[in-house]
Amino acid sequence: FVNTVSQDGLFWGDLIYSPLLNQPVLNVRQRVGKEAALAAVVSLAGLSKLVSNFGDGPNQRAFILVNRDQVLAHPNLVDRWPDYVVQQKLPKIAEIGDPVLAAMWGPRDPSWIANQVLAGGLGHRITVDRVTYVFIYREFLGFGPQSWIVGQYLPLSDILPLTRNLVFSGVGAGAVLIAAEVFVLRVGPV
Repeated sequence: FVNTVSQDGLFWGDLIYSPLLNQPVLNVRQRVGKEAALAAVVSLAGLSKLVSNFGDGPNQRAFILVNRDQVLAHPNLVDRWPDYVVQQKLPKIAEIGDPVLAAMWGPRDPSWIANQVLAGGLGHRITVDRVTYVFIYREFLGFGPQSWIVGQYLPLSDILPLTRNLVFSGVGAGAVLIAAEVFVLRVGPV
């Protein structure tokens, strides 16, 4: 309470284990007036359930990380929390049973296109068990003392048909534009 009334604006507190809910929760607090505060909790199971709704395929996973190596939300954590979470410690990326996420910060695949499109902290490519995955993510500050990384990964094979459709659409639109220009030049006044 003392920390809440001494700060301006909405802010996120540290991870707390709730024996009542039997799971870890985040707390968000806001000062209301000079002597009052409002606090709410967000369960990490609920947050994990929310991120599990993103992605269309079995190999696509959304996630929220804290400090690049701790997992705040992931589909594998919807119904299970390791014992150390009771001590208010988040699991490491290698501890939740997702080998692709565990390899996220490992060696990246060199690709000119990936480096151009995903440069600037938007993502990168890696290969795990001979499958290439694309990570797309963004870092957020202000949701607690550490930064959060919110993202998703999916196999490159899921992206290629989409990029082919974009290329064919662009080529088709360009051809229509050229044909229209040729038509205007032929029909227009001399």
